[in-house]
Amino acid sequence: MGYAPKIAIFSYLCSVDYHQQRTYKLNASLTQSPDSCVVAEPGDFFVMSNEIWKNAPGFPGYQVSDAGRVRSNGRILRVDNVKGYDRVRLYRDKHVVRMLVHRLVALAFIPNPDGLPQINHKNEIKTDNRVENLEWCTAKYNNSYGTGRKRAAKSRSRAVGQYTTNGVLVATYTRIKDAREKYGVHIFSVLAGRRKTAGGFIWKYI
Repeated sequence: MGYAPKIAIFSYLCSVDYHQQRTYKLNASLTQSPDSCVVAEPGDFFVMSNEIWKNAPGFPGYQVSDAGRVRSNGRILRVDNVKGYDRVRLYRDKHVVRMLVHRLVALAFIPNPDGLPQINHKNEIKTDNRVENLEWCTAKYNNSYGTGRKRAAKSRSRAVGQYTTNGVLVATYTRIKDAREKYGVHIFSVLAGRRKTAGGFIWKYI
């Protein structure tokens, strides 16, 4: 027999694996107690009642919910995953615009009177885009939140390889800090995929 998707009916979300929560079925008239929650598996359907929808700011024809879903014409949009974050593909003025789901949720539901630039996931699960899990913040706050300092320190202590633009390994450094002192701060941008080179070289974790 093949795998039969389970249907979990929520009046609110219980503890599930958000990395596997990808397909939903909406039925706002049904509820079920938390004791009946099931463990998420690929292909499971989640029925969420009391879900609130608002128009997605800047994207006519699209709506975003407080549960972190995006829809158009009643159809829930599929997400792809970019560096751990959920992203959807929208159309505006006949052009494709790729937007992070958590940013759409924050723009629609969370006031930002101070014009803060970033959004933090409070439980550090990047795919948990429920409105109560999000908050506007500064870059400094976001980077140092929770395990951020530990992750940043671990990243700085990783070994990196220095390559020519033709892919030839020139040197290795046991710490990124050593390479940065010689070739500049943009090494991190190369490692993160935001730049192609730093100091005339390609840099990769080894």
